[in-house]
Amino acid sequence: MTAKRWPILDLDADATETDVRRAYARRLREQGPDAEIAAFAALRAEFEAALAATRSGSSAHGVPNKRILPHEPIVDVPNPRLLPGERFIGQFNWGAFCLPPLWMFAHGLRTRAIRFALLSLLLMCVPFGFIVLLWMAIDYGRRGNALAVKHRTFVTEREFVAVQNRWRNLGLSVVIGTTSIVGALVSFASFVSR
Repeated sequence: MTAKRWPILDLDADATETDVRRAYARRLREQGPDAEIAAFAALRAEFEAALAATRSGSSAHGVPNKRILPHEPIVDVPNPRLLPGERFIGQFNWGAFCLPPLWMFAHGLRTRAIRFALLSLLLMCVPFGFIVLLWMAIDYGRRGNALAVKHRTFVTEREFVAVQNRWRNLGLSVVIGTTSIVGALVSFASFVSR
């Protein structure tokens, strides 16, 4: 049995760029967001090395990759591109903030979505529980883009931006609409009680 060229990604030397990206996305989902930093760093380093090797067209032994046709230009890229959406990590995600359980469910975080929904119901019964809920929503808004990149595969950065913008628009619409309705009901109740 031959050893794999990229053991963490579970890929041979003749893997294409698409194979490398898919394997990286699969391993990210397997590791989860709570993976150790060293494991993530090793995965990221192997991903970058494998991506650079596939782009330069060389295999483990310096022989041109079998899947690259002779007429295609071989370009060596020292800094491989980031995964779609990776450059937005660290930016606030309004969809994850405004609609955390729905956003998590749509991005493959079903267990977290159910836990968040149940905890929300529980905290609404506790005085000042909304403060904890608000803190949790802010935390998911802060980490939303990183969770989206890790748990959902986006083909292009444009797709990532389009999906997150749709969630932002939906989330802000729900928050503004709910606030308007509650404000109108409070105003109506105070008007009727006079």
